[in-house]
Amino acid sequence: MRTDVLQAAALCCHGNAFLSDRDADRAPELSGTNSTFRAIHEVVFSHRASKLPIADPDQESTAAWFNKLKQEGVERIVLTLDQCSLDPSKQADDKWGLITDGGRGCEIWESTWKRRTVGDSTDATPWRVLYASERFNLWSLKASSNVDEAKTKLASATVMARDFLFSQNVKNLAAPLDRSVSLQAQGNEEMIGFPDLCPVSFSKEAKVLLAASLRVILIMNSTLWTSQTLSPEATALFRVNSLRLWHGACLALETAAITGQIEAVRPSHLGSTRLEAS
Repeated sequence: MRTDVLQAAALCCHGNAFLSDRDADRAPELSGTNSTFRAIHEVVFSHRASKLPIADPDQESTAAWFNKLKQEGVERIVLTLDQCSLDPSKQADDKWGLITDGGRGCEIWESTWKRRTVGDSTDATPWRVLYASERFNLWSLKASSNVDEAKTKLASATVMARDFLFSQNVKNLAAPLDRSVSLQAQGNEEMIGFPDLCPVSFSKEAKVLLAASLRVILIMNSTLWTSQTLSPEATALFRVNSLRLWHGACLALETAAITGQIEAVRPSHLGSTRLEAS
């Protein structure tokens, strides 16, 4: 399961809710409470990878990190998943994560997950997660999508994957995708397994988009999907549909995470869904 992607989305969602509220004096603590942190033993946010001459202590909680960002003048966190691979083992050179722009300049925060124990299947919280920042060129970000564009692209990719799987008689995957299309069209907001992915203050549109992307990500991370066996020709088409669907889900996830709080507090035509400088 790509909990690393969902955790980054949760940090973006809850962080933006805090940063956008000028009167908020208590930053949200996700460690030990949020569903994307349920298997986490320790989380650390560090500037160590930034190679800046200014020494800065690590933040060892999400609340401390959010407070630090606010002190540095960060007004918004941007989730970028454009280079996030479907297969986590093939992401060594990919740049995806959380982008901030404040007193230390523009940075991207990327996560590294390591087990604190090896071979202990009874450990309920086996992961140590490090979010390390490094300088980032803001202008390398692709143009953002609005909620309607992201919603349309995800629905289109889901329908194409569903139809392909039905044509191959892979009903055990086509049926869940068909259900996902129907739930998205109905405006269903249920975030299966991760009900606290975003704060309650998020707009309905963003919640629906988050829920739709989450359903697709869950399906694509199932054993049925990852172990699917087809003919060589059908396998090639399956890969094409998988990549299209994954990118659609990632686009929906990042768009909803970036815009959810903005949409909830002001008209969607005001401001950019990326950092203001973009």
